[in-house]
Amino acid sequence: MERNDKIKKIVGIIIISSVILFNAIVIFREDIKLDKIKHQLSEIKVGKEI
Repeated sequence: MERNDKIKKIVGIIIISSVILFNAIVIFREDIKLDKIKHQLSEIKVGKEI
């Protein structure tokens, strides 16, 4: 019985950590997209000023 509880805890920790990792990767990707968009917008603004 104790062994099953340990296995369940380990599996739970693995699932939670993988979900957190996945969310971190998604957030990181969104940040990169935002940076690209900001860069493009700044290029457009600079282009209009010239």
